[in-house]
Amino acid sequence: MDHNGRLNRLQEMMRDEQIPLFLVTAPENCAYLTGICGHEPLDISLVIRQEKAVAICSPLYLEAMSSSSFDCLPWAGSFRETFGKEIETQGSRKIAVEGHRLTWALYRMLVSQLPGGEITDAGKLVEKLRLLKDEDEIALISEACAITDRSLTAVLPSIREGMTERSVAWMIEQSMRDQGAENVSFRPLIVAAGSASSEPHHEPGDRTIVSGDLIQFDIGARYRGYGADLSRVAVLGPPSVEQTHLFDLVLQVQAHGIASVRAGADGALIDAECKKMVEAAGLPAYPHGLGHGIGLAPSVHEDPFLSSRASAPVFLQSGMVVTVEPGVYLRGNFGVRIEDVVLVQDSEARLLSQADKSLIVL
Repeated sequence: MDHNGRLNRLQEMMRDEQIPLFLVTAPENCAYLTGICGHEPLDISLVIRQEKAVAICSPLYLEAMSSSSFDCLPWAGSFRETFGKEIETQGSRKIAVEGHRLTWALYRMLVSQLPGGEITDAGKLVEKLRLLKDEDEIALISEACAITDRSLTAVLPSIREGMTERSVAWMIEQSMRDQGAENVSFRPLIVAAGSASSEPHHEPGDRTIVSGDLIQFDIGARYRGYGADLSRVAVLGPPSVEQTHLFDLVLQVQAHGIASVRAGADGALIDAECKKMVEAAGLPAYPHGLGHGIGLAPSVHEDPFLSSRASAPVFLQSGMVVTVEPGVYLRGNFGVRIEDVVLVQDSEARLLSQADKSLIVL
C-alpha cells in the first residue's frame, strides 16, 4: 500500500483548498493514510499540515504505528492534553476537521484547546481520495468477495428445515473466519426467511426456516480492512411460480444495472432506469439506491451512492468499486434482492463477486 503517496495527494488537496491544518479522526480515514485502524474513536488521529504530519495515538497503538511513516505522539495522559501541546507547536489557530464525522464532545474539546481560534469543515477530503481504488485495494476487495462467495457456497448444503435465521447467519460467519476473514464487513449478516425477506434490513432472529420459505442472504466478509457485500436468494424446497417470477425480474433489472455501469455514466440515472423497470412490471420500486461504494467503511456503505434521490449527477469513474443491488419487496409476503460488487472500468464493469446468481433450491 502506498500510504506515503496517499498522504502526499491529501496535502496537495490541502494546498489547493488553502487548508493549513487538518485533523483526521475517522478510523477508516486514518487507516487509509497509515495502514492502522483503531478500535475506538481517537485511538489514532492525524494532525496534518501541508508539509508535515504527525499521529496522536493511544499508547496501545504505539508499536503498531511504528510501521507507518508518521511520527507518533502517544497520549500524555489523554488525547486532549497531547493534542493541546501539539497545536501549540503548530503556530496556527485555524484547523479544519471532518465536519460530517465531528461529535459534539470533540467539537467542545477543540474549542477549549483553540480559544479565539477558527474551526472549519474540510468536507470529505480523504473520502475523495478513497473513491478510486488502486490495484492493491482492488485485490483486497476481490479476496473479501471470494471469501464471501466460498462461505455461502459451503453453508448452503447444511441448511435444513427447523434451523433458525440466527444459526444460519452464525454458520456463515464461522465459515468466513475459517477461510481467512478478519471479521464480517457489517452486522448483522442478514438471513431473512419467509415474510421476513420483505424487510430490506431484517435482523436474523429465532424464526425457524420451513419448507417453501424464500431465504434472503445479504452477507459480507472483511479482509485486511476491506469489505464485501453479497446478496443471494434461496428457497427451501421447490420455488413457487410467484417466487420464480419475482426472482427473474430482479435478476433482469440487476443485469441492466451492471451493464450500465461504466466510466462517465450517471449512477443516479442508472438507479432511476432500474426503478422504472420494476414499476413497469406493476411492482413497487425498491426503497433504497441501486448501490454504493465499498472499501474501508465500517458500515460497508461509502461514496459514491448510486441513487436517483441524489441532488446532482453521480458520475462514475474508472477505478471506483460499487455494489449493484436492486430488489423488490412484497410487504408481509416475501422479497428478493440480488447484489454484486463490481469494478467500474471505461468500457464495462468487472464483477468482483462470483457466487452463482441462480435461484438456489435447497
